[in-house]
Amino acid sequence: PIPNIIGFYKQKDKKIIFKTFQDLKRYRIGSVLGYAYPKEFLEANLRNNKSYTDEVLMEKLVQGKIDLALIDKIQAEYLLNKKHADQSDKFVFLEPPIEIKDQHLVISKKTKNAQKIINDFNHGLKIIIDDGTFKDILKRHNFSSQL
Repeated sequence: PIPNIIGFYKQKDKKIIFKTFQDLKRYRIGSVLGYAYPKEFLEANLRNNKSYTDEVLMEKLVQGKIDLALIDKIQAEYLLNKKHADQSDKFVFLEPPIEIKDQHLVISKKTKNAQKIINDFNHGLKIIIDDGTFKDILKRHNFSSQL
């Protein structure tokens, strides 16, 4: 129901606008080592400062060590609200997103009863979407902007 919205987070007071990745050449961009990013981003040869986790990436943004953090929008909001609630309003998602992907549950076919687990998950997800629980969870964790 909610896709991964991948894009850049920045400090609200920084005037950063882009139409192409080439517009970002002068900025220090942070990403996470090992994540799959769009080919165009990888080939743009930007100043890419890699972190091992999303938490470290967002910490670098908060500390001003990078200008832009390339991250899933919901993950960034979660980390800002959890670790930097007193400063979370100082950061914004830079439109447009660079990628929007559907999310999927992945289970190894080697897992016992893999298909049953997937079916049960999908059934349970449908129930909580239909009865409003899913929306309530998002609101409780300050993700109402994603609704």
